[in-house]
Amino acid sequence: MHTPTSLEAFEHKEAIEMHSFNPAISLTRGLPQGIDADILLLGVKDVRDILYTVYANNGFPERKIDITVSRDITLYTILLDNDETVSFDRIWDLYYNLYIASTDLDYYESHVTKLITLSSSPSSWQAGPYASTIRFCDEASLKLLNKVWRDAVQISVNRKSSQEWFQKGLQEANAQPNPWKGARRVGWRSLAPLYSRTAGKMLLELTEQHWGTGRSFPRSDDDTSELFPNPSFGVAIRRPSLLTYPTDPLLSFHLAAAIARLHDGSPLKLDDRDGEDNHQKRMYEVARLQFKEWIEAFRLARDKVTLRFEVADCFAFCYTLRHADETGERCAHWYRARVGVEPLVLGEEYGSDGTAPKKFDVVDTATRSDQAGILNLLVAAKPLLKDAPSSTLYTDTAHAIQDMGKYEELLLGRTTTLSTLLGLYPITGLTASKPLNAVDEILTAWQDPAPTPQEGQPEAVGTEEKKESATHKSYGFRLAWKLADRMVWHGQDLPGSLEVKEDDLLVLANKLYFDLFEYPHKVNQLPEEAEQVAHLKKGKRMQYHAGSFAAILTALCKHTQVDPYSLVSKLETRINGYWATVAGLYENNVQQLLAEFLLTMPAEVRQTPINRPSWMGLYSWKDVPPVVAVTIAIPWEHWSAVMNRTRIGDLAVMNGYVAFPHKDKVIEKRVYCDIQIAFGEPVTQGKPDEDDFAIAIDEQNDQEAKCPMIVTFNALTEDFRSDGYVGFRCKRTRHNTDGSEEETQNRFYEYRVPIISPNVHVSKFRPGQTGHKINETHLQGWAARATALETPSPDASFPVTFDDKSENITMLTGHLSITSDKGKELLAAKVPIVLQQFDPFTINIAFGKAKIKKDLILPLTFPAPVTKEGSKTRIARTSGYIEIDAPMVKTMEPVLDDYILPTTLYKQPSTDSITPVTLNTPHINLDTLPILALDDKSRIRFLTTLTSLTFSSRDRQLREEIRRAQDAKKQLDTPPPARLNIKESLFTMFMLASGLQGGQTGLFTLTHPKRGGNHMLFLVSAIRLDPAHGSVVLDAAVLPVTTDLISEHRIDEFLVTLRAVESCTLTVDDAELEAWKKMLPALAERCRTWEHDREKCEYIKTGNVPISLKDGDPVLCSCGMGKLPEGFSPLPLWDDGPSKYATRIAISPVYATALVEKVVDPLLTVEGLQREERKKAKQKREWEEEEERKEKEAKGEKDKDGDVEMAEAGEEDDFDYPSTITEDDEEYKRIRCWNCGKMEGEDGVTLKRCLRCLEARYCSSQCQKKDWKKHKMECEEADVYHQEEQQQQAQPQPQQSS
Repeated sequence: MHTPTSLEAFEHKEAIEMHSFNPAISLTRGLPQGIDADILLLGVKDVRDILYTVYANNGFPERKIDITVSRDITLYTILLDNDETVSFDRIWDLYYNLYIASTDLDYYESHVTKLITLSSSPSSWQAGPYASTIRFCDEASLKLLNKVWRDAVQISVNRKSSQEWFQKGLQEANAQPNPWKGARRVGWRSLAPLYSRTAGKMLLELTEQHWGTGRSFPRSDDDTSELFPNPSFGVAIRRPSLLTYPTDPLLSFHLAAAIARLHDGSPLKLDDRDGEDNHQKRMYEVARLQFKEWIEAFRLARDKVTLRFEVADCFAFCYTLRHADETGERCAHWYRARVGVEPLVLGEEYGSDGTAPKKFDVVDTATRSDQAGILNLLVAAKPLLKDAPSSTLYTDTAHAIQDMGKYEELLLGRTTTLSTLLGLYPITGLTASKPLNAVDEILTAWQDPAPTPQEGQPEAVGTEEKKESATHKSYGFRLAWKLADRMVWHGQDLPGSLEVKEDDLLVLANKLYFDLFEYPHKVNQLPEEAEQVAHLKKGKRMQYHAGSFAAILTALCKHTQVDPYSLVSKLETRINGYWATVAGLYENNVQQLLAEFLLTMPAEVRQTPINRPSWMGLYSWKDVPPVVAVTIAIPWEHWSAVMNRTRIGDLAVMNGYVAFPHKDKVIEKRVYCDIQIAFGEPVTQGKPDEDDFAIAIDEQNDQEAKCPMIVTFNALTEDFRSDGYVGFRCKRTRHNTDGSEEETQNRFYEYRVPIISPNVHVSKFRPGQTGHKINETHLQGWAARATALETPSPDASFPVTFDDKSENITMLTGHLSITSDKGKELLAAKVPIVLQQFDPFTINIAFGKAKIKKDLILPLTFPAPVTKEGSKTRIARTSGYIEIDAPMVKTMEPVLDDYILPTTLYKQPSTDSITPVTLNTPHINLDTLPILALDDKSRIRFLTTLTSLTFSSRDRQLREEIRRAQDAKKQLDTPPPARLNIKESLFTMFMLASGLQGGQTGLFTLTHPKRGGNHMLFLVSAIRLDPAHGSVVLDAAVLPVTTDLISEHRIDEFLVTLRAVESCTLTVDDAELEAWKKMLPALAERCRTWEHDREKCEYIKTGNVPISLKDGDPVLCSCGMGKLPEGFSPLPLWDDGPSKYATRIAISPVYATALVEKVVDPLLTVEGLQREERKKAKQKREWEEEEERKEKEAKGEKDKDGDVEMAEAGEEDDFDYPSTITEDDEEYKRIRCWNCGKMEGEDGVTLKRCLRCLEARYCSSQCQKKDWKKHKMECEEADVYHQEEQQQQAQPQPQQSS
């Protein structure tokens, strides 16, 4: 397979996670509305993701949705039946509860019996009632499901006898280490954005209850009916497997609506007659309400939804799909699973005339990247993406908290370089922001107690550093990868390809190889340089082997115009030269690398002839291939030792090898990691000395059969010698042990036999296959073009410059030939040329002296993000071209400052229509989101914390610098970045729209005093929860104040009425105004319920989005103007005119991404605050003790033990700390100055309280005066004054704190 095979691949106890933890998300959230969506789910996704996707598309322009999935088919068939006699309660119980009533079990048995008949053959399924919606990618998947259904019926039939083993299986699962692993963190996701410790604890109690009782909510006292095991879970347990994670259904719903106080008429609002205090019951009711609405949406959309089911290894499926897309052949000679020798053969729908999708808008790998490796997935799945800016490949990975901001570590320490060479970028790496909140999750992970070792297990092995790393806290990180050459609109043409020198790529490939493979191969000593490579030691799973590395090399060569055969030949020389210098090491995996390329290398390219062994049957073959298949049958008495987990461990890596005596009388091993395992008896077909000799396996899946274990792998023909051996081994490496020599050497299993042995078979192809596995070199077509690589024209290629020390890309060179008569004329006239840049991919070459209107502007679009800062320009006025050496963009560089929520354009091939596409802004259906009630401020104070978390650690430092400069009345060296100002404006909008700070208004004007005054009006209709993205959203309308509106007096009367309406003016500078205009299209597109008019849309006419950045020009197209819900605003005269020119938008807080910066200031966590308090208290205590000692010494006294009882530093009071602490939280205000932020005790400071409200605290009267302008908006007389009937002055005065 494509990753190293480990013991867990065929260990009989599998880990089964029946339901997803993560709350449902819309799988189409990044796709333009109204365009049909093809979605491939390579990772495990819950049924709720599919149901919620259909639900979230309600109200949007119509689209068809085709999803390839691998689970929950029984539930879909029940939903499609739409049987009125089947209650919602029954559906809920069948899908979620571990134990169900006898009547439910009777229905389940009857329904599944029907499914068994329908799934008896592909033709019978096609003739059934579900075939129009549910299809199978191949016949084997249908057969497997038929077997699962048969097992389920047997459990139902034997329901009483199933009780004992089912209960035992649950107990065994519950006894596993960390049974609640991840539940706390996902509890935050389910409750977002209203997570609290109390609610989180309640949710975990429900999870524990479900796991313990098998029911999602306690039964009523009068319900005494007998319960039986749910066969859906029983099949998983009896395979045998383990339910290793909680299956509480509430963890995957959006539960914030159960806690929030919602507006009357809001979606998902519950009946409050039962009270709002029973949060557990309300969580249960909200989950059921959502599930019911999602089911109804799915049933209504059944004609527009297609679900395709496939059960296969994700890499096997990817490469088989790619092969089918290129050739029409439905088999790529991959095994369908990690264990077994059944080839993956797709159904007829995937043939050359088939209608099944082979290219996708979305490929979601879920958490597979942690097991399979991000690079492996990017290389295998990227070619499955449609050629569109909306096409997205999603990965979910676990990141250590301490790695926040380490962007380059994502891809082996070379994220920028490898992303550029692969043509695939994580979009948030460029935008450094997104309207999705994960900051609370990171804070929750930060504050979680460190994991404790299980009973009988050591805490850690080795140094203190290793002990510390064992308790490192992590958080889940979801990345959206985009096609680099589609992230900016190019009109008809795409930018050219990268041009890389072979020697430069060779150096990079050499470095990548040793980063991946040097570390685990050195079993006797750990090289110092490998100690520094942090990314090699983070996980306990090896994700790459030489075969998958060959695929990575081939993909890099494709995008760089380098011949892979020449490259790998030179790389082999380097690698062999290195291993030859390592004393005592006679293992090498470079043969695996060569084998992958030799499978497709043309004979005329091959530099050396194939060595034909003279002593084996293959000597008589007419055609001796460079690569042959080796099959070893290991007797049961030998391989059974592998199953001893206490000796080997479930992550022991397996590989095969060919070995022979070395000249130094030691055994030299040629290691092959791409192996396949099966169990059964080998069956030969033909004679070994004939070309058509083949091997088949009579597979035995019965654990008690005690049959041989079959190991098969490809090996170089030249490795076979008459005195050689072949073997199989299972060992641990430093990747998956504590790294000690004893661990790596002792935990080891090996089976070795002579090559000439009855247990060894050599054939052209592996068992059950009729050809070699189609790998990356086949699919990239190098065999046909390796000898005829053309030199691209200068305009079609971009030479790449590497840094000599880091082997990373530092610069791209763009070439632009001036072909127009006007351009040639301007060149000849030596007109000045300047560079302009408005996005990270395009540098505009502007001719002319005028600052505003240029004579000619020519865009030069690069295939990767670059910056004009530090660039070099070469102008060939005679030859007629311009070249720019542009440095690669680094994260958070100025050119990315307003690249916050970008939008681009896309021309659909099928219709030739042009559509705007948001790159990092998820689409939402505003009308389905809950509306917050704003009358009770105590119920919405979470908005202050939630929106303030948009400010990253870097932002907070910048804010502090700005404040200090303002206090000192100094001019900043550089103006505040637009990104920070945007966040400040958004924070203000949320605080004033909610009424939490400084009054309440829903009307905002965006004003630039030096550029004509008001540029935009924002009218907020409601604040809605956006639980799928952990955030909130302003349901608003924007009215851009254009020259036409003003000159034609269309809204004059409305503007006059606004003078009497309370509003907020957001004053902006040039950079922030431009950033707002660039963001607006994304804010409108994300909630669009209308379609663009192909004839009138200004985006299509101009080819620009936004339309223009000039003052007075329109920003948004007119397609969405006036399309607002009825009764959107109560403002006077709104419906009479202004609403016709306004567009509905969805405004969310913009959060930093932990991929590129630290999103959390440690002092804003409970842990950080308590640590800071303890530090200050300790310093104060030490100072007091020192003063006391000096005083006693002066008096001639001596200390006496036990005279003074000293409290522990930082001893906590009874304050109930919130989960996150910001400048606006009560605890923060209690211990810090409200103006400068100094803490109580810092520099000897004693805080004083405002005499009027007794709440505000200041370190000095100067700070109080500075803060008065802000504080007077919220300063109210304390209740104590009214009780004692005392009167005080209106102007507050400082008073000593008690």
